[in-house]
Amino acid sequence: MKHLKIIFIAFLIGITIFTVYMYIASLQEKYDMLTTLEKIKVEVVSLKNENQNLLVSLGNEKTLNNSLTAENAGLKEELLAGEEKLNKLGEEFQSALKNIEELNNEVVALKAENVSLANQKEIMTLQVAQVAQEKKDLEEKMDSVVELKKMIRNLKKHVRKTTKEVKTLVKIEKVKAAQLREMLGNNGYIIRDGKPTFSPRIKIQVEPISQ
Repeated sequence: MKHLKIIFIAFLIGITIFTVYMYIASLQEKYDMLTTLEKIKVEVVSLKNENQNLLVSLGNEKTLNNSLTAENAGLKEELLAGEEKLNKLGEEFQSALKNIEELNNEVVALKAENVSLANQKEIMTLQVAQVAQEKKDLEEKMDSVVELKKMIRNLKKHVRKTTKEVKTLVKIEKVKAAQLREMLGNNGYIIRDGKPTFSPRIKIQVEPISQ
């Protein structure tokens, strides 16, 4: 009985020790689980906060995306409008180039015409100067009474001298004609009133010189 009591007591002590060990182990496991649970709670809260931040960021991204989409649409419209303006400017530029080319041709033609007009002007200037000089000389001559009278006297002298020379020449020709008639006789022509009927070979006509 004594041995059984000792075995029973040892058995109880073993059970007690095992129970205490198991209890301590359970407490340690519980503490570890609580610690792990707290960590999980913290992680959950952190994940919730991060999720919330992600949602906010996602909303901001959506808003930004919508804004960028609208801005992109506006840029596309502006791009189309810019292309239309660029095409219009290109057409205007081509038209301007054509107008510039036509103007250049007109300028070249005008320059050539200006050169021709300048030459004509120079010629006309020389002609005007020449005419003006001739007019001046003529006016000087015509305004000079003395020169005009001198010209008239010279003309009268020339007329008188010419008349005398013509009369002298007529007399000489008459003498020559008379001498010739005497030498040749009447040559069969009839003489009437002492004059031969044939026409003289030399006809002299004196006309006065116009003043």
